[in-house]
Amino acid sequence: MLITAALLACGSDTGTLDSGPTTYLALTQAPGLALLDEAGAVDRAWTWAELIGEDVCGGDCNPEELEPDGGGLLLVYANAEAGFSGGVLRVVPDGDDLVRDWHLARDSYPHDAHADPAGRGVIVVEASGGRLVWVDPASGEELATVDENHPGWDGFHTPNGLHAFEADGHSYALMSSRTSADSPLAADGRLVLWDITSLDAVEAVWTYPETGTLGMPHAPVMRPWREGWLLAYAHTEGDHDSGTAGFAWTAEVTVLPDYLGDGRLPDTLGSLDAMRGLEVDADGRVFMAESVELFRRGGGNEGRVTRATLPELTAPGLTGARADDGATQSFFTFDDAATLNDDLEMVYQARLYTPGW
Repeated sequence: MLITAALLACGSDTGTLDSGPTTYLALTQAPGLALLDEAGAVDRAWTWAELIGEDVCGGDCNPEELEPDGGGLLLVYANAEAGFSGGVLRVVPDGDDLVRDWHLARDSYPHDAHADPAGRGVIVVEASGGRLVWVDPASGEELATVDENHPGWDGFHTPNGLHAFEADGHSYALMSSRTSADSPLAADGRLVLWDITSLDAVEAVWTYPETGTLGMPHAPVMRPWREGWLLAYAHTEGDHDSGTAGFAWTAEVTVLPDYLGDGRLPDTLGSLDAMRGLEVDADGRVFMAESVELFRRGGGNEGRVTRATLPELTAPGLTGARADDGATQSFFTFDDAATLNDDLEMVYQARLYTPGW
């Protein structure tokens, strides 16, 4: 199987930083939200207090995931000083500004959120609660829950990422999770695709990898390409104690994707350290967001975003499961990788976003 950047340019629902209306790379970071332009400069930035309208974390929120939501953005934060309670908010354009549409406070470590493709509120990933919960943002009412009591929930102790989308008349939710109950920082994890078409009959479609585990996966996405679907994930511990960008491909969304490879940076840029965010655009460009040295070596709140191009990849016939000897993985180098911005604070997630102003 061969997948190329030319294939990626066909049928993707993502934009590019330099096409049509102004598209930014939106980032969650320690101070709040930042929008990067094509050159990687911060064009606009907001603090959490400015976005929420109140100081909810004493000025020190942990940034979590973000997702475009139509013309708006869903942002997730947690408060490490308050047992990782936190919240989800939606911001929308108002002139050349972004303002709060709504805000949901959550107690069980909100880690990601995505609008339900069928319009059934917002799906919140609660890491310490170990569940997906559908919430009506207008009332705060919980509409449905998927957790350890649900068939197919196979040891997903700490869910952390979500991508919800529609395909062939069905609604799906791709979830990443750590699978160890021993430590919240344990590296092992897996991805699972849920069919959420009916909330009364949510079904696990496949679990990736088929055998073994990944190294602390985050930010999984399924992008529709002309001849199938690309699976991409931030493989935070994909290469011993450093990160990689993981990729797989499938002709049908309901068929377990074939592993393609784990991407590394060239030696001149060092390793991917504490990578949490991964985005792929319609031209096959890959955006990798890192919280440099945040957890692993007790460093500060440095952050970096790197941009590269997905090269031609042939499925190696391996599972992609993380292994100390690399026997189940195929590594490649992003030869054209370049630093987009390395003057960020605890950057977490990166998504392409077109506000329309």
